[in-house]
Amino acid sequence: MSYFSSSFIKYYYSNASAPSGVQSNPYNSLGGYISSSEIPFDSIDSIFPSVSGAEVVSGSETYRAVFVKNTSIFNFYNAKAYFGTSISGFYFGVEEPVNNAIQLVTNGNTSPTGIVWYNVCSPSSGISIGDIYGGNFIGIWFKRVIGPATISGSYDNSMVFCIEGYAL
Repeated sequence: MSYFSSSFIKYYYSNASAPSGVQSNPYNSLGGYISSSEIPFDSIDSIFPSVSGAEVVSGSETYRAVFVKNTSIFNFYNAKAYFGTSISGFYFGVEEPVNNAIQLVTNGNTSPTGIVWYNVCSPSSGISIGDIYGGNFIGIWFKRVIGPATISGSYDNSMVFCIEGYAL
């Protein structure tokens, strides 16, 4: 058994008009097909806009979907997902693609249906997302919750999301 190189695991925006179509606007990453637009390294948190004054006053829940793709020819076994740091207000859920797509929501404030949300921050308690075979992908939904009366400017919009597993 050997651990899989993270260079083979890539993140892609969702909501392309066709499988592997171009879609590079992080705020339009609302499910549907995987795009050909890779999310820049260490920029997974860029899928959410800055917190507005209205959100600070009233609170909000915002949703985005990305795809995690195994770009190698090797299989990635027993993959687990978790946040790399303790973080409040962020959650993730997993959706298995059907016909190369996950559900598409109408806007960033619409919750996807049937998603179980997790806020797990360690490898030992990571959520199993199964095996990701060479060239295949899985959908990951993110939810950001802003509670009412959060002090403006104190909300941390950064998150570290991790996928780990191994190859044989």
